[in-house]
Amino acid sequence: MGIKFDNKTNTFTVSYSKRHTITRQPVSRVRKGIKAKAEAKRTEAQLIIIVNEAIKRRSVPTWPVVLDNYINDLSIENVLTKDTVYKRDKVLRRHTLPLWENKYIDEITTQDIHSLLREKLSENSESHRKFILKGVRGAFNYALGGGLIQRNPTPVIKFKVNEKIRAVLNEEQILILLRK
Repeated sequence: MGIKFDNKTNTFTVSYSKRHTITRQPVSRVRKGIKAKAEAKRTEAQLIIIVNEAIKRRSVPTWPVVLDNYINDLSIENVLTKDTVYKRDKVLRRHTLPLWENKYIDEITTQDIHSLLREKLSENSESHRKFILKGVRGAFNYALGGGLIQRNPTPVIKFKVNEKIRAVLNEEQILILLRK
């Protein structure tokens, strides 16, 4: 681990290794043939970042992986109808994957969900936004149940869904209608 100078080739070899916190398996990366010591130090900093990302990738999945597992779980459990599962899958993939495709599940915040609803879905109806929020909440509850995250970042938002106008005739209007 570190920077080593090779006298034969007059180059540096940079290596970094770290153990996974849960599985205790080592993760290491090595770069050889670096000519300058300053470049070797920059490479060591890059290797630290690469190894930490590799460790995180093994323990925390990305949003698309969690979404796939959530949809598969919904299909297996038969809690929802096949049509509802299909619609939820289609809508969540369409609206969330472009934004959260490379994000780890524990990196998605409440602000990300608010920006999804405010910016990307501002043109959609309230009921559609409510459906998407329900699907996102379900996916995060699935991740919470699997121990992938500590808390569900989905905000509690009250939607003002337009109520249908229900015309009811009073007694006078009914009598007028019957007379005519």
